[in-house]
Amino acid sequence: MGNGKGKQPLKNKKDNSSPILNKDSKSNLKWDPLRNIADDPDEVLRKTDERLDNLEKEYFNDEKDKSDNIGNIFGLHGLTRRDFIKWTSLVTSALMLPYIFKPRVARAANILTRTPFIWLEMSDCMGNTEAFLRTAHPTPAEIILSYVSVNYMESIMAPAGYQAEARMVETVKKYKGKYILVVEGAIPMGLDGKYLTIGAKGKSGLKITQEVSKNAGVIIAAGNCASYGGIPAANPNPTSAVGLSSVTDRKVINIPACPVNAVNLVGTLIEYVLIGKPPQLDSI
Repeated sequence: MGNGKGKQPLKNKKDNSSPILNKDSKSNLKWDPLRNIADDPDEVLRKTDERLDNLEKEYFNDEKDKSDNIGNIFGLHGLTRRDFIKWTSLVTSALMLPYIFKPRVARAANILTRTPFIWLEMSDCMGNTEAFLRTAHPTPAEIILSYVSVNYMESIMAPAGYQAEARMVETVKKYKGKYILVVEGAIPMGLDGKYLTIGAKGKSGLKITQEVSKNAGVIIAAGNCASYGGIPAANPNPTSAVGLSSVTDRKVINIPACPVNAVNLVGTLIEYVLIGKPPQLDSI
Protein backbone atom coordinates (compact mmCIF):
# COMPACT_ATOMS: atom_id res chain seq x y z
CA MET A 1 0.00 0.00 0.00
CA GLY A 2 1.19 3.52 -0.66
CA ASN A 3 0.25 7.01 -1.69
CA GLY A 4 0.54 6.49 -5.45
CA LYS A 5 4.07 7.92 -5.71
CA GLY A 6 5.98 4.67 -5.76
CA LYS A 7 7.05 2.39 -2.95
CA GLN A 8 7.64 4.12 0.35
CA PRO A 9 9.97 2.57 2.97
CA LEU A 10 8.40 1.75 6.29
CA LYS A 11 11.53 2.93 8.06
CA ASN A 12 14.40 5.27 7.21
CA LYS A 13 17.54 6.52 8.92
CA LYS A 14 15.82 9.55 10.38
CA ASP A 15 12.93 7.54 11.77
CA ASN A 16 13.64 5.51 14.91
CA SER A 17 10.10 4.24 15.38
CA SER A 18 8.99 0.67 14.82
CA PRO A 19 8.95 -0.61 11.23
CA ILE A 20 5.70 -2.41 11.97
CA LEU A 21 3.62 0.69 11.38
CA ASN A 22 5.01 4.21 11.35
CA LYS A 23 2.46 6.53 12.90
CA ASP A 24 3.84 9.42 10.77
CA SER A 25 3.79 7.42 7.54
CA LYS A 26 1.79 8.70 4.57
CA SER A 27 0.68 5.17 3.86
CA ASN A 28 -3.03 4.43 3.85
CA LEU A 29 -2.41 1.44 6.11
CA LYS A 30 -4.11 1.88 9.48
CA TRP A 31 -3.81 0.01 12.76
CA ASP A 32 -7.31 0.48 14.09
CA PRO A 33 -7.62 -2.57 16.40
CA LEU A 34 -4.78 -1.38 18.64
CA ARG A 35 -4.99 2.37 18.32
CA ASN A 36 -6.84 2.78 21.63
CA ILE A 37 -3.86 1.40 23.58
CA ALA A 38 -0.96 3.62 22.53
CA ASP A 39 0.18 5.83 19.65
CA ASP A 40 3.62 4.22 19.50
CA PRO A 41 3.65 0.73 17.89
CA ASP A 42 6.61 -0.33 20.03
CA GLU A 43 4.63 0.60 23.12
CA VAL A 44 1.70 -1.45 21.81
CA LEU A 45 3.94 -4.51 21.51
CA ARG A 46 5.35 -3.99 24.99
CA LYS A 47 1.90 -3.63 26.55
CA THR A 48 0.58 -6.66 24.66
CA ASP A 49 3.50 -8.86 25.76
CA GLU A 50 3.14 -7.63 29.33
CA ARG A 51 -0.57 -8.46 29.33
CA LEU A 52 -0.01 -11.95 27.89
CA ASP A 53 2.76 -12.61 30.44
CA ASN A 54 0.46 -11.65 33.31
CA LEU A 55 -2.43 -13.76 32.02
CA GLU A 56 -0.19 -16.80 31.57
CA LYS A 57 1.04 -16.46 35.16
CA GLU A 58 -2.55 -16.27 36.37
CA TYR A 59 -4.05 -19.15 34.36
CA PHE A 60 -1.19 -21.67 33.99
CA ASN A 61 0.58 -23.57 36.76
CA ASP A 62 3.94 -23.99 35.03
CA GLU A 63 5.69 -23.91 31.65
CA LYS A 64 4.75 -27.52 30.83
CA ASP A 65 1.11 -26.81 31.58
CA LYS A 66 1.27 -23.82 29.23
CA SER A 67 3.07 -25.53 26.35
CA ASP A 68 1.01 -28.73 26.40
CA ASN A 69 -2.40 -27.10 26.39
CA ILE A 70 -3.03 -26.19 22.73
CA GLY A 71 -0.92 -29.07 21.41
CA ASN A 72 -2.88 -31.71 23.29
CA ILE A 73 -6.23 -30.22 22.32
CA PHE A 74 -5.35 -30.16 18.62
CA GLY A 75 -3.88 -33.65 18.71
CA LEU A 76 -7.12 -35.05 20.09
CA HIS A 77 -8.91 -33.77 16.99
CA GLY A 78 -6.35 -35.00 14.47
CA LEU A 79 -5.04 -31.53 13.64
CA THR A 80 -1.36 -30.69 13.41
CA ARG A 81 0.68 -27.74 14.55
CA ARG A 82 0.86 -26.68 10.89
CA ASP A 83 -2.95 -26.44 10.83
CA PHE A 84 -2.87 -24.20 13.87
CA ILE A 85 -0.16 -21.95 12.38
CA LYS A 86 -2.21 -21.52 9.20
CA TRP A 87 -5.24 -20.59 11.25
CA THR A 88 -3.18 -18.16 13.34
CA SER A 89 -2.14 -16.38 10.14
CA LEU A 90 -5.77 -16.05 9.06
CA VAL A 91 -6.86 -14.64 12.42
CA THR A 92 -3.93 -12.19 12.48
CA SER A 93 -4.95 -10.92 9.04
CA ALA A 94 -8.63 -10.74 9.98
CA LEU A 95 -7.74 -8.56 12.98
CA MET A 96 -5.68 -6.29 10.68
CA LEU A 97 -2.53 -6.94 12.69
CA PRO A 98 1.06 -6.95 11.36
CA TYR A 99 2.79 -10.30 10.79
CA ILE A 100 4.82 -9.85 13.98
CA PHE A 101 1.61 -10.49 15.94
CA LYS A 102 1.26 -14.10 14.73
CA PRO A 103 3.03 -15.64 17.75
CA ARG A 104 1.10 -13.33 20.04
CA VAL A 105 -2.20 -14.45 18.51
CA ALA A 106 -1.13 -18.06 19.15
CA ARG A 107 -0.38 -17.23 22.79
CA ALA A 108 -3.74 -15.49 23.11
CA ALA A 109 -5.54 -18.56 21.73
CA ASN A 110 -3.79 -20.69 24.33
CA ILE A 111 -4.75 -18.29 27.12
CA LEU A 112 -8.33 -18.15 25.86
CA THR A 113 -8.77 -21.84 26.72
CA ARG A 114 -8.30 -20.88 30.39
CA THR A 115 -10.11 -17.53 30.49
CA PRO A 116 -13.26 -17.64 32.72
CA PHE A 117 -16.33 -17.85 30.51
CA ILE A 118 -20.05 -17.45 31.24
CA TRP A 119 -22.64 -18.32 28.58
CA LEU A 120 -26.21 -17.27 29.38
CA GLU A 121 -29.27 -18.53 27.50
CA MET A 122 -32.32 -16.29 27.39
CA SER A 123 -35.31 -16.57 24.99
CA ASP A 124 -33.66 -18.69 22.34
CA CYS A 125 -33.84 -21.91 20.36
CA MET A 126 -30.35 -22.92 21.53
CA GLY A 127 -29.23 -22.81 17.90
CA ASN A 128 -25.97 -21.00 18.67
CA THR A 129 -25.14 -23.53 21.37
CA GLU A 130 -25.96 -26.41 19.02
CA ALA A 131 -23.75 -24.97 16.29
CA PHE A 132 -21.01 -24.55 18.87
CA LEU A 133 -21.28 -28.12 20.20
CA ARG A 134 -22.18 -30.23 17.15
CA THR A 135 -19.50 -29.48 14.59
CA ALA A 136 -18.82 -32.54 12.43
CA HIS A 137 -15.52 -31.23 11.06
CA PRO A 138 -14.09 -28.88 13.69
CA THR A 139 -11.93 -25.93 12.73
CA PRO A 140 -9.26 -24.55 15.07
CA ALA A 141 -11.67 -21.78 16.03
CA GLU A 142 -14.38 -24.25 17.01
CA ILE A 143 -11.92 -26.43 18.92
CA ILE A 144 -10.67 -23.48 20.94
CA LEU A 145 -14.25 -22.48 21.74
CA SER A 146 -14.96 -26.05 22.80
CA TYR A 147 -12.19 -25.86 25.41
CA VAL A 148 -12.61 -22.41 26.87
CA SER A 149 -12.95 -22.44 30.65
CA VAL A 150 -16.74 -22.61 30.71
CA ASN A 151 -17.62 -21.72 34.30
CA TYR A 152 -21.33 -21.49 33.52
CA MET A 153 -23.20 -22.84 30.49
CA GLU A 154 -26.49 -24.52 31.30
CA SER A 155 -26.50 -26.90 28.32
CA ILE A 156 -23.20 -28.63 29.10
CA MET A 157 -22.32 -28.10 32.76
CA ALA A 158 -22.67 -30.92 35.28
CA PRO A 159 -23.86 -28.87 38.29
CA ALA A 160 -27.53 -27.92 38.43
CA GLY A 161 -29.85 -25.85 40.60
CA TYR A 162 -28.21 -24.06 43.51
CA GLN A 163 -24.77 -25.49 42.67
CA ALA A 164 -24.89 -24.06 39.17
CA GLU A 165 -25.97 -20.65 40.45
CA ALA A 166 -23.22 -20.69 43.07
CA ARG A 167 -20.61 -21.34 40.40
CA MET A 168 -21.81 -18.38 38.35
CA VAL A 169 -21.84 -16.08 41.37
CA GLU A 170 -18.35 -17.23 42.36
CA THR A 171 -17.01 -16.51 38.87
CA VAL A 172 -18.51 -13.01 38.86
CA LYS A 173 -16.91 -12.20 42.23
CA LYS A 174 -13.56 -13.95 41.82
CA TYR A 175 -12.84 -12.75 38.28
CA LYS A 176 -14.33 -9.27 38.42
CA GLY A 177 -13.50 -7.41 35.23
CA LYS A 178 -11.82 -10.47 33.69
CA TYR A 179 -14.45 -13.02 32.71
CA ILE A 180 -16.05 -13.26 29.28
CA LEU A 181 -19.84 -13.05 29.05
CA VAL A 182 -21.70 -14.44 26.04
CA VAL A 183 -25.48 -14.06 25.91
CA GLU A 184 -27.65 -16.10 23.56
CA GLY A 185 -31.28 -15.15 22.97
CA ALA A 186 -33.47 -12.09 23.47
CA ILE A 187 -34.31 -10.80 26.96
CA PRO A 188 -38.02 -10.43 27.90
CA MET A 189 -38.78 -7.10 29.60
CA GLY A 190 -42.53 -7.61 30.12
CA LEU A 191 -43.92 -8.07 33.65
CA ASP A 192 -40.58 -6.86 34.99
CA GLY A 193 -38.82 -9.75 33.23
CA LYS A 194 -41.03 -12.47 34.72
CA TYR A 195 -41.79 -14.03 31.33
CA LEU A 196 -38.43 -15.79 31.72
CA THR A 197 -37.20 -17.16 35.04
CA ILE A 198 -34.06 -19.26 35.44
CA GLY A 199 -32.46 -21.36 38.14
CA ALA A 200 -33.36 -22.65 41.57
CA LYS A 201 -34.17 -19.18 42.90
CA GLY A 202 -36.37 -18.31 39.94
CA LYS A 203 -34.56 -15.11 39.02
CA SER A 204 -35.67 -13.37 35.87
CA GLY A 205 -33.43 -13.54 32.82
CA LEU A 206 -33.43 -9.74 32.85
CA LYS A 207 -32.06 -9.55 36.39
CA ILE A 208 -29.43 -12.26 35.81
CA THR A 209 -28.21 -10.58 32.64
CA GLN A 210 -27.89 -7.20 34.34
CA GLU A 211 -26.07 -8.65 37.36
CA VAL A 212 -23.59 -10.73 35.37
CA SER A 213 -22.88 -8.06 32.74
CA LYS A 214 -21.97 -5.50 35.39
CA ASN A 215 -18.48 -6.92 36.08
CA ALA A 216 -17.70 -8.71 32.81
CA GLY A 217 -14.45 -7.97 31.01
CA VAL A 218 -16.16 -8.20 27.64
CA ILE A 219 -19.81 -8.78 26.69
CA ILE A 220 -20.89 -10.51 23.49
CA ALA A 221 -24.36 -10.93 22.03
CA ALA A 222 -24.19 -14.20 20.08
CA GLY A 223 -26.68 -14.49 17.25
CA ASN A 224 -29.56 -12.41 15.91
CA CYS A 225 -31.86 -12.73 18.92
CA ALA A 226 -29.29 -11.52 21.45
CA SER A 227 -28.13 -8.78 19.09
CA TYR A 228 -31.45 -7.27 18.00
CA GLY A 229 -34.30 -9.27 19.56
CA GLY A 230 -34.80 -11.64 16.63
CA ILE A 231 -37.88 -13.86 16.43
CA PRO A 232 -38.86 -13.46 20.14
CA ALA A 233 -39.15 -9.70 19.53
CA ALA A 234 -41.33 -10.08 16.41
CA ASN A 235 -44.70 -8.31 16.34
CA PRO A 236 -46.80 -8.39 18.48
CA ASN A 237 -43.95 -9.22 20.89
CA PRO A 238 -46.12 -10.10 23.93
CA THR A 239 -43.09 -10.56 26.21
CA SER A 240 -41.49 -7.23 25.19
CA ALA A 241 -38.30 -9.07 24.24
CA VAL A 242 -35.26 -6.95 23.33
CA GLY A 243 -31.63 -7.37 22.38
CA LEU A 244 -28.87 -7.39 24.99
CA SER A 245 -27.77 -3.78 24.47
CA SER A 246 -31.22 -2.60 25.61
CA VAL A 247 -30.84 -4.03 29.13
CA THR A 248 -27.30 -2.96 30.06
CA ASP A 249 -25.38 0.30 29.89
CA ARG A 250 -22.15 -1.62 29.19
CA LYS A 251 -20.66 -1.84 25.71
CA VAL A 252 -22.02 -4.91 23.90
CA ILE A 253 -20.36 -6.57 20.92
CA ASN A 254 -23.08 -7.79 18.57
CA ILE A 255 -22.11 -10.83 16.47
CA PRO A 256 -25.34 -11.51 14.57
CA ALA A 257 -26.10 -14.53 12.39
CA CYS A 258 -28.35 -17.52 12.85
CA PRO A 259 -26.40 -19.29 14.18
CA VAL A 260 -23.33 -17.25 15.17
CA ASN A 261 -20.13 -17.87 13.19
CA ALA A 262 -17.51 -19.54 15.42
CA VAL A 263 -14.60 -17.89 13.59
CA ASN A 264 -16.04 -14.42 14.16
CA LEU A 265 -16.64 -15.22 17.82
CA VAL A 266 -13.18 -16.59 18.55
CA GLY A 267 -11.50 -13.75 16.62
CA THR A 268 -13.30 -11.22 18.81
CA LEU A 269 -12.30 -13.08 21.97
CA ILE A 270 -8.65 -13.32 20.91
CA GLU A 271 -8.52 -9.58 20.29
CA TYR A 272 -9.86 -9.05 23.81
CA VAL A 273 -7.23 -11.38 25.29
CA LEU A 274 -4.50 -9.57 23.33
CA ILE A 275 -5.29 -5.99 24.30
CA GLY A 276 -7.66 -6.25 27.26
CA LYS A 277 -10.34 -4.09 25.66
CA PRO A 278 -13.33 -4.73 23.40
CA PRO A 279 -12.67 -4.13 19.70
CA GLN A 280 -13.76 -0.97 17.94
CA LEU A 281 -17.39 -1.22 16.87
CA ASP A 282 -19.58 0.21 14.15
CA SER A 283 -22.95 1.87 14.78
CA ILE A 284 -24.93 -1.38 14.64
